[in-house]
Amino acid sequence: MRIAGIIAEYNPFHLGHRYQLEQTRIAGATHIAVVMSGSFAQRGEPAIASKWIRAQAALEQGADLVAELPTAWAVSSARRFGEAGVFLLRELGADFISFGSEAGDPIQLRQALRWMLSAEKSPEMGRFLAEGKSYPRARAEAAAALYGEEAAALLKGANNLLGLEYLRAAEELAPDMEFLTIPRIGAGHDAADPEEGFASASALRQGIRSKGLEISRPFLPEPSFQLLETEIRQNRAPSDMGRLERVLLAQLRRLAPEDFALLPDVNEGLEHRLFRTSQTARSLAEWEQRVKTKRYTLARIRRILCAALLEIPATLPQGLPEYLRILGCNQRGLEILAQAKRNPRRQIPIGTSFARLFQDQSLSETTRLSLQIDCRATDYWALSLPEILPTGLDFTQPTLFLSKKHSPETSAAGKP
Repeated sequence: MRIAGIIAEYNPFHLGHRYQLEQTRIAGATHIAVVMSGSFAQRGEPAIASKWIRAQAALEQGADLVAELPTAWAVSSARRFGEAGVFLLRELGADFISFGSEAGDPIQLRQALRWMLSAEKSPEMGRFLAEGKSYPRARAEAAAALYGEEAAALLKGANNLLGLEYLRAAEELAPDMEFLTIPRIGAGHDAADPEEGFASASALRQGIRSKGLEISRPFLPEPSFQLLETEIRQNRAPSDMGRLERVLLAQLRRLAPEDFALLPDVNEGLEHRLFRTSQTARSLAEWEQRVKTKRYTLARIRRILCAALLEIPATLPQGLPEYLRILGCNQRGLEILAQAKRNPRRQIPIGTSFARLFQDQSLSETTRLSLQIDCRATDYWALSLPEILPTGLDFTQPTLFLSKKHSPETSAAGKP
């Protein structure tokens, strides 16, 4: 058994994701485990479709097991996102991690990691931050000043940066972990237009929300398209952050500066700017634009917004997840689970039932808080849909099992 691990969002699952799974299998993986964000994505917005539907799409296209990255880490910075993902894949027994990158060369990326770590500690980094530049830009410019434009280029690709965070996390958490980096093909991470038959997930989300699902058909595997088509027909997709606007503004207006200061990524007096803007902003778009500066990127601002909505304390994602929840698997996935549960070095419980995890009386307060945030995230996600779904879906949705023929024995909607 040679287990590959992938950290993903599948928001939505597109042809590039299928290509990665295929290349990972070609590289020698007998089993593929995925750690996937749940009801909210790293950009700080609700996922376009449910985590169960996205897990089903991955299982039908080559994954063997899909576990949930707990919400507090799924909507965190790239460093915390990557650190938690690597840790959970280690707990599942992954032998190597597969990821896409603009560089496509693990040796080059390991050199880039050395440059990145050095740049973060350099006086140049402090100088660029003092000039009001964002952390990613200041880091890239510090690397350029120290090591040249080649280093800076490697620290600008979105997939490169996530890959570097996986490498950084593995040095501490899983020093024996191997890596497979697959060159990204087609459209770039945030590209608005398709290239070489591939479209970015962000472009697909925007197109689906503004023009309808049909525009995405050339860029989604047919099973993924059909799953989304069914969800949209039944008003369970696509999500839209705009449907949460008044709830979000109400939540922001009830927070004092000291409350904002307790959220992740809020420092250097940003809490006062957040408070002042929240008292007068009349829309989410106005709030975002008034808070955003050169120093604070829109992605960071939206993660703060998400943390305020879900009541995520800054201290939570500074640690590591204390449980691993399985969303779905096939027969090979059951083999991954069986091996992981026999591993005497495993540190956290693995569960297929959210209810049983939640009812475990031995849970720490931190674990219980994280589970509550997962549940809260799904409840807010249910409010962002064309038709509002009931609360408590985490307690009622079953774990998905796919037979060898890749037909689900229990659907993600809980029907035979």
